[in-house]
Amino acid sequence: MRKKLRYLLSCAVAILMFSCPVWALREESPVHVTVDFGIYNAVKSGRYAPVNITVENNGDISEGTIRLYVPVSDRESYIYEQALSFQNGYIQEINFYIPIFYSTEEIRIEILDQKEQAVYSDIEPLNIQNDYGELFTGILDRLENAESRLNHLIIENDFDLSIREIHISTDNFPENVLDLDLMDIMIVNPSAEKILTDNKKKILDQWVEQGGICILNESSQEEWKGYGNGCYYSYPGDLFSQDEEDVRNIFLEIIGNDRLDVISNDILMGSSFDYWEISTLLNTADSDQKFSLYPYGVLLILYLITICPLAFLYLRKKKKSIYYGYHVVFCAVLFTVIIYIAGGKTRLYDSMVQYCRMIELRSDWINENNFISVRSPDNKENEILLDSAYTILPVQSVLDIYNQQEYQYSPNDYILKIENREGGNSVKIKNKKAFDTSLFLMNRTEENSENRSLEAQLNIFDNRVTGQITNHTGYELTDVFIAGYRQFYYIGDLKDGETAVLDGEELENYSPEYFSTVSGVLEDCHEGSAEYFISSSFSEPSEQFVTAGFVQIDPDFLQNEVYELSGTTIISQDCEINFTEENQTFYPVLEKRPTVISGNYRYTSSMMESESCVVNYCLGEDILIDYITFYTNNCTSGENTTYRHIFDGSAWFMNWESGQYEEAGELEGIFTAEQLKPYLNENNQIQIKYQDEAYGNNIYSIGLPFITVTGREENAGY
Repeated sequence: MRKKLRYLLSCAVAILMFSCPVWALREESPVHVTVDFGIYNAVKSGRYAPVNITVENNGDISEGTIRLYVPVSDRESYIYEQALSFQNGYIQEINFYIPIFYSTEEIRIEILDQKEQAVYSDIEPLNIQNDYGELFTGILDRLENAESRLNHLIIENDFDLSIREIHISTDNFPENVLDLDLMDIMIVNPSAEKILTDNKKKILDQWVEQGGICILNESSQEEWKGYGNGCYYSYPGDLFSQDEEDVRNIFLEIIGNDRLDVISNDILMGSSFDYWEISTLLNTADSDQKFSLYPYGVLLILYLITICPLAFLYLRKKKKSIYYGYHVVFCAVLFTVIIYIAGGKTRLYDSMVQYCRMIELRSDWINENNFISVRSPDNKENEILLDSAYTILPVQSVLDIYNQQEYQYSPNDYILKIENREGGNSVKIKNKKAFDTSLFLMNRTEENSENRSLEAQLNIFDNRVTGQITNHTGYELTDVFIAGYRQFYYIGDLKDGETAVLDGEELENYSPEYFSTVSGVLEDCHEGSAEYFISSSFSEPSEQFVTAGFVQIDPDFLQNEVYELSGTTIISQDCEINFTEENQTFYPVLEKRPTVISGNYRYTSSMMESESCVVNYCLGEDILIDYITFYTNNCTSGENTTYRHIFDGSAWFMNWESGQYEEAGELEGIFTAEQLKPYLNENNQIQIKYQDEAYGNNIYSIGLPFITVTGREENAGY
C-alpha cells in the first residue's frame, strides 16, 4: 500500500514539474493575440476572407514577425508574413486576405521575435460549412428588429441552399470591397440608404459590379437593374413581412438559375474566382514572341545533305573514304554551333512574368487590377518585388486540395509566400515544376488626383450611337471601343486630348458569352484581354456601357527587372448614356427577367439548351410600346462551334385572346405594336415558343434572338 502511494505521489510530482514551465510560459507570454476572420468568424469556400489579427506586446520584444499559414495540401501552404515593430504595451493590428478552399479547416498563426524564435503559435479552426450551401445575406440597419423569416430559409432544396442573415450597421459597413467578398446578397433598408457615406456607397457599387446582388427594400417601385456582374433590385414593399414561400420565390427570381449554379459551384469546388478564365488569359502566347521553324528546317536539311550524300560522294571520288568518320564529327560540331547561335532568341533563361492590367477610371478614384502569371524554364524559386500599395491575392485552382490529412506546417514548404515589407511587398514562389503557372491578383484603389478620364457622352437609340469620346487619360490609346451588354462599336486609335465624334454609327451585336463574334477587329495581342474584360463587365444584362482602350506602358508594379515581362494594359470608364430621341425611349435590355414556361433557356446569354422552349417576356408594364426589334444572336463566328448555332427553327406567338400559338415567321427586324396587338396582354407580356429541329445533332446551345423595346413611358404626358 505504501509503495502504491509513493508511486502515485511520484507521478503527481513529475506531472507538476513538467506542467509548471508550461504554465509559467503561458503566464509570461510576451504577446497577446486575438483573431477575427470572415464575417462574424464565418467563411465559405471559393471566396476570399479577411483575417484581422490584433497583437499586444506585454514583454521586451522590440521587433518581430507575424506568420500566417493557409494550408493548400497536407504538406504545402500559402504563407503570409509581416514585420512587427512595437514597444511594451503597444497594440498592432494586421489584416490579411486569404483564399478559402473546400478543405480549408484551419489556419496557423505564429509570432516570431527578432531572433526568429517562436514566442506564440496557435491553430485557429475555421467555421466553414460545406455540407450545405449558405447565401450570406447582409442586412443594413435592421438591428433593433432582428426577427425575420429569412434566417435559415431554404431557397434551393436540390442543393440545400439556405439564407444566413448577417446584420450590419451603417457605422460598421466595410471600408474595403474585399471585406464584402464573402457576401452574396445585401439588403439595404431605407434608413441605411439615406445615411451611407459616399465612400461606402462606392464600396457597395464596387461589390455589386463584381457580382453582388443588392436589394433596395421598401422602394417606391419594382425595378431590376443589372450593373457589371451583379444587379440592383428595388423591392416595392417590406421583404421582412412576407411569408416564407413569397420570400423564397422573390429570392429565386432575383438570383436566377445561372447565378445559383455559380454559387453552388463555388461552394462545392472552392477554387478562386475565374481561375480557368484567368489562366487562359495569361497563358496565351504573345504573337510578338512566336518564332518561325523554317530556318531550323533549312539548316537541318543542309546538315543531312552535307553529312550524308555530298560528303560520301566527294570523299569516294577523291578515294579518301577513310576520312568519312572525321567528316561526320566535324559537320556535327559545326552545325551544332550554327543551330545554337541561330536559336539564341528562342531560349529562355529568366522567369517569365505575364500580366493583364485593368485600370478603371472614375471621377474621384482609380481602381486597378493586375492579373499576374509567373513561369520558369526550370524548377527554381522565384521572388518578385512589388509595390507595397497593392493587396496581393493568390488565384488557386481546386485540383490538389482534396483528401487532406494532418497538416504539416513548415516555413520552407510553401506554394506562395507573401511578405509585406515597409519598402515593398515580396512574393516568393516555390515547388513549381518547369513552366508550371503561378497566378495571383494585385489590387489597389487610389485617388484620381490628375482627373484622368476617357470621357464619353453618347446617345444610343435603335442600336445606333451618336456622340463623342475624349481621351484625357494621359496616354496614347489604341483599339478604343464602346461596349455594353451584347453591343459593341470599334473606334480605333485615340491620341491624348483627341476627341472621336460618332454620328449614328450602328452597333454590332454579339453573344455575351462569346466575344469572339467580333474577333478580327482588335489586334491579336489585345483580343484575350478584351474578351475577359467584356465577360467580367457584362455577365448580367444591363443598360451600362463602357469605353475602353489599350495603352503600351511599362508597368510600375514590378521593382526587380530579372524577368521576361509581357502583357497588356486596358483603361476603361463608364459611359454617360441617353436612350431617348424626341418623345421615344430605347430599352436595350428588358426591365424584368423572362419567365421560362418550359424547356431550358438562359436569359443572360439568350440561349436555348433544349430542342424547344417557351419563354414569357415582360416588355415593361409602364411602357407604351411602339415597336420591338429582334436582333440575331451571333454566337458562332471565330471558333469551332459544333456545340452551338444560331436559331434557325420555327417560332410562334401566343394569341392571348384565342389561347393558341400562331406562327411568327422569321424573328428578325421590327415588329410594330399594331402587328403585335393580339400577342401583347394588358401587362405588355409576349409569350414565344421556339422549336429548332437541329438540336441533338451535336448542338447543345442555340442562340435565340435578342429583344429590344422602343416606346414611351405611360406617365410622360405625350
